[in-house]
Amino acid sequence: MRRHPPPVDPADEPPARLRAFYPDEWLPLVDPDEYDPDDYRDRMNWEPVGPVRLSSADWRLNRAWRVWSRARMEWHKEHGWPGGLDYVELTQETVRMRRKSNRLV
Repeated sequence: MRRHPPPVDPADEPPARLRAFYPDEWLPLVDPDEYDPDDYRDRMNWEPVGPVRLSSADWRLNRAWRVWSRARMEWHKEHGWPGGLDYVELTQETVRMRRKSNRLV
């Protein structure tokens, strides 16, 4: 049996920045100094070798998506989500948005 989520108060609408991902808003929250290119190389004898598989720009964008996604989940935890989406449904919506944005690039 599925529990129904509590009704969402229209006053508890999430801010626009949580409804859609805007890189210009979330990229500044990512510290570029945390990127280590050796983390994205193949390994041989536990040493990094070969070309970097994930560029710094792609890494920053990925981190920005993660920060945004976590902010959405925190909002959901505190206020619920319009349309009565539960945690799993909100996660699925976030994944769909991410996949769609990757196709546009």
